Amino acid sequence: MDYVKTSPAKELAPYDPDWFYVRCASVVRKIYLRPDTGVGALTKVYGSRERRGAQTERFREANAGILRFASPSARAY
Repeated sequence: MDYVKTSPAKELAPYDPDWFYVRCASVVRKIYLRPDTGVGALTKVYGSRERRGAQTERFREANAGILRFASPSARAY
């Protein structure tokens, strides 16, 4: 996973080599605190502002594929 971005708003991939394990732990904690949280809600939680130069910033949701792979409910099947 050297060439994956966590969101369309990000320009580069994460620098930390263990970023995926940190993200998995964060997803599991968020699901533990609020059960029945779906992937759509998690994309909004991990989303960020996209800088577009001179234009105004916009909110972009995070990559859902990473969150689907990291969530424990998706790993069950």
